[in-house]
Amino acid sequence: MPPLEGYTFQGYRCAGGVGTKNILGLATTVQCVAPTVEYAAQRIRAELLPRFKNVDGVVALRASLATHGDQFIRVIAEKLLTYALGRGVEFEDMPTVRSVVREAGARKYAFSALVMAIVRSQPFQMNAKGADAVQTSEGTTPASTRAAR
Repeated sequence: MPPLEGYTFQGYRCAGGVGTKNILGLATTVQCVAPTVEYAAQRIRAELLPRFKNVDGVVALRASLATHGDQFIRVIAEKLLTYALGRGVEFEDMPTVRSVVREAGARKYAFSALVMAIVRSQPFQMNAKGADAVQTSEGTTPASTRAAR
């Protein structure tokens, strides 16, 4: 199966900063209009993109999602985990990614289910607990600073 390069969050940095790709996605909720959506994407690429230099591309999402839906959800989970941890996802994180995808699948892959599964994941919890243990220059922890406010 070919990778979905260029149509994920590849233009964004793991700390959440905006990167260099601005992709316009055309989505449909039913497969029967997928050819129409693809035709619209082709026309936009040919006729509108040359006039809008800040948009890098157009993709018909339904075709990609119908063909590579499982891979798309896994990539979304990986990218969200990357942002949540503030570092790249590594081989050791793949069981967590699979767990997040399974948990979100039970809720029909709702975005909120993906986020909550990541928040409940061990790598995120360990990352958050590690941040609370760091001492600041005033001798207080960030957690105690928040509690004092």
